[in-house]
Formats: sequence, structure tokens, C-alpha cells
Amino acid sequence: MCEKGKRCNVTAVVAGRTLVLNSEWRPINILPVLKAVMKVFNSRALFVDPESCRTYDFESWVLEWDDAVRTAKIAANQVMPLGGLSLVLPDVIVCTEYRGFG
Repeated sequence: MCEKGKRCNVTAVVAGRTLVLNSEWRPINILPVLKAVMKVFNSRALFVDPESCRTYDFESWVLEWDDAVRTAKIAANQVMPLGGLSLVLPDVIVCTEYRGFG
């Protein structure tokens, strides 16, 4: 997470990878995390909480994890600043439809 008053290197933060599951929850791809976030933002996929297997759309993911970030339950390299909020980067997403992910 970025400290107040300091610039963030967002490119370094979003250099990770995300597992992509099809609508039957079978692995189909691994994407750069920023592409995975955009798939969810564009309603083509949902974020998956790897611990509970709950799914989230973009808005509910941000709202769910913002408090956890503030209380430092998430590693700094797993968080990207997003306006006044913090976006926890996903490890897994699941497709809501399949049009060829790449």
C-alpha cells in the first residue's frame, strides 16, 4: 500500500498474475492481474475470495476489502490505490460468460 505523501509505483504493484476459471469453475487461463481486474470491471467475470469461494462484482469487492486494507490485514504488494479506496488484487476470477479470454 502507498504511504501518504509518497508516489506509488502502480506498475510494480499490478505485476502479479490471476487464475481465470470458466463458469464451471475449471481453470482456463492465467492473466496479468490488471487484465483480470478489467474483466471484472467490465462485468465479464467475478472476483473469487480464495478462502471462502464467495464471488464479488467490482463494487462489492472494493467495499468488502477496503476495511481489511485499512486495518493492515492484507500484504502491501496485494493492494493497489484506487481513488480514496484500496483495491485488493485478485488471485482468482471466475467468468460470467466465455468469449475467449486472453
